Amino acid sequence: MSANNFSMKKNIRKGFFLRFILGFSALLLLLNSCTKEVEVEVPPAPIDTMAVLTSNNYFMEEILILNNNQFFYYKRGGNQNTASFDNEFIKFNANKTGTYSYNNMVNTLTWDFINGNKTKIRYTLNRPTPIVITWENINYNKDSLTYSEYYTVNNLNSMSTVLRIAK
Repeated sequence: MSANNFSMKKNIRKGFFLRFILGFSALLLLLNSCTKEVEVEVPPAPIDTMAVLTSNNYFMEEILILNNNQFFYYKRGGNQNTASFDNEFIKFNANKTGTYSYNNMVNTLTWDFINGNKTKIRYTLNRPTPIVITWENINYNKDSLTYSEYYTVNNLNSMSTVLRIAK
């Protein structure tokens, strides 16, 4: 084998090796540039309903009441209110007790969830004549609660939609 032939084979191998490396690199770049980024939406962390419910006093922000076929409305700071809840709040404790305060009259209460997904609560206000109140469709947020409420007092049915804010 002549030196010229050997040198030529060496150059061919070098050329092949360089073309192989360049081609492989181009293929990798092409594959990486063609990959589509997939955005995975992470679901929000589940809300600890017990912690939300028991960590604050909840003040009436807005309520629409139907009582004895008559409507009443309250919006905190509103000027068209037909009811007043300025001095009202409710507090639930983790031990299934609590307090309800309205115009500085405080009543104790006992409560519990009445369904597995904790969207229904029934509580009893401890008054001379106890009142059993049911909340349904409870929507828990970081600093508010919304729900429907119903109860009967003196044979008069009452139903409300409510927004409470934590303070």
